[in-house]
Amino acid sequence: RRQYTGDSGPLYMDEISAKKLHDEILIRERVSSLVTRLGRGQCSVAHGSFLASTEPRDWWPPGYEDWAHHSFVVFEDGSIADLTADQFDTGVPQYWFPADVSRYDTSSHPAEEARFVRQVAVGLDRWREHCKKDEERCSAQRAPESRPSYDWWDVEMKGGFDVRNGQRG
Repeated sequence: RRQYTGDSGPLYMDEISAKKLHDEILIRERVSSLVTRLGRGQCSVAHGSFLASTEPRDWWPPGYEDWAHHSFVVFEDGSIADLTADQFDTGVPQYWFPADVSRYDTSSHPAEEARFVRQVAVGLDRWREHCKKDEERCSAQRAPESRPSYDWWDVEMKGGFDVRNGQRG
């Protein structure tokens, strides 16, 4: 993971990490028949969505689900390997295999819908305020040895697409 994702954390690194993990899996197949031994079929990189939070917040709009754009490795049997899911949820392993498939979608549509709600329906400034309050409340309860959370929703706009006015963030 350190080789592909880096020491500074997983933000922005999901696509390259998924591609490198895929390459490494293919190399291991040639060298030691890894994919064959796993019995999960061939794998590919998916550019889809990840359910960042499974626990709704009281300030979320009705029906909102916290999906984010994400890249990961998916096998033919549907199982998933992910090096960077912890950018969204620090409670998951830094290398997650097999990952909880209920938190993944191979389409980016759920992430697009969620980003629209964050940017337009709620507004980024209000979203940041709510998240900051949540983080302050959670950090007071977090064990000192646990990893800090990442502000992925804020980072998504730095260089991302702004659905409010159709321009790059």
